[in-house]
Amino acid sequence: YTFGGITSENVHYSNWALYARDCMDTLLAFNAEGVYEGVFAERCHNVSFAYFSRECLDSAFLYDCRGCSHCFGGVNLRNKKFCFFNEQLTEGEYRQKIRDINLGSRTTVNEYKKLFWELVKRLPVRANRIEHSTDSSGNFILNSKHCHRCFWIWTSENLRYGDFTMEMRDSMDFAISHKTERLYETAVVTVESFNVKFSLNSRIVSDGEFLINCRNCSNCFGCVGLREKKFCILNAQYGEEEYRRMLDEIKSQMLDAGTYGSFLPYRFSPFPWSASLSAMMFSLTENEVRQRGGWWHDERPREAAANAIPAASIPDDIASVGDDILTQTILDETSGRPFRIVPVELAFYRQRNIPLPTVHPNVRIRNRFRAVNDFKVTEEKCAKCGSAVLSSYATADGWRPYCEACYQAEVV
Repeated sequence: YTFGGITSENVHYSNWALYARDCMDTLLAFNAEGVYEGVFAERCHNVSFAYFSRECLDSAFLYDCRGCSHCFGGVNLRNKKFCFFNEQLTEGEYRQKIRDINLGSRTTVNEYKKLFWELVKRLPVRANRIEHSTDSSGNFILNSKHCHRCFWIWTSENLRYGDFTMEMRDSMDFAISHKTERLYETAVVTVESFNVKFSLNSRIVSDGEFLINCRNCSNCFGCVGLREKKFCILNAQYGEEEYRRMLDEIKSQMLDAGTYGSFLPYRFSPFPWSASLSAMMFSLTENEVRQRGGWWHDERPREAAANAIPAASIPDDIASVGDDILTQTILDETSGRPFRIVPVELAFYRQRNIPLPTVHPNVRIRNRFRAVNDFKVTEEKCAKCGSAVLSSYATADGWRPYCEACYQAEVV
């Protein structure tokens, strides 16, 4: 139940696991191992409830921490050990406090979640996360330059209006890519692709347009599912000279008809909006989706199994959960939607001393996107200097967003 990833192993109920292993319930775990409930956890090991933290280990409830170990309830910490809700303790004091906390109890976890988020809101937060980058706007941009209105961009340059990419350059209007150049209006065109337009789900392609699910192809137009081809139009093979002549004719006719220059219309999507990741991040009604040419699917109501149990009736402590839970259906605590616990999941909870979830996996995924404000930014003022800043955090909601200069001065 993981969506998007590279070179990962044993990852469950997650989005974008990159070089990760033994992780569960994460949104972007990068070079991470043993992470539970992590959002943008990078190079972390054995951490739970970690948000925007990097190079941390053996910790729980972290927010924007760097280089920390054996910390509990840490916010904006740098290179710290044995901190409890930002209070520096001796190793002995810290271990005694942790020894008395049973995170295998759902009640205990919920109590500390409440205290943790109260602390986060009392302290400064980065208005946006544009780090080690120049002349860039949007959010979650790292080691990049000249990237504008972009979200989740790493080690890239000269980009406009795109998201979820690494090592990309000179492109515009794209979603999800890696090691590519000169893409325009593409989605999931990746890995050594160059000069591609209006294309979808293709890799190692170059000088192509309107491609879907193609691999190792160049100089192709309007093709689907091709492998290792050149000079094809609508999947038909042509010589180079004939290909270029026909391509000029086709594109001229499309320009005259006003049908050239845009990405594939919604009717090409095999996915209903209501069952897509987009629906988790951008709320639209069925009528709004249909007006845009998309399609909608209402999930058929499911009858709960005879042995279904309400979430409130499952044990509070993981230590009290028996193997019989694997044969039962749990009803989400708010929606009543049924879900199951599978063996590998139960083993993870037991090993890590984590209580069983009481909400459906889809709801958990949705909640993690809330932690990044669905990648939206709004105009705010720095809570310290008052300068205008694009922020993921609204002052009206109780946050204290700082511009990068103020955050660096006070925190780092």
